[in-house]
Amino acid sequence: MAAYSFNTNQVTVTGTATEIVAENDGRLSVLITNLGTTAIYLGSSPSVTTSTGQLLPGVVGASISI
Repeated sequence: MAAYSFNTNQVTVTGTATEIVAENDGRLSVLITNLGTTAIYLGSSPSVTTSTGQLLPGVVGASISI
């Protein structure tokens, strides 16, 4: 059985596009959890908006795996 490792980190998201996790071709997935009560919108572009991003609801503990 292969050994897997994981890292944890926290990022403060503001009203502008914020990089949450850097690109890594070797990564299998990333779990993003909203610890606040403000909705955030996820996208692969620095120009992500509320119209183009994937919603992560503003519910403490809401998560998405990508």
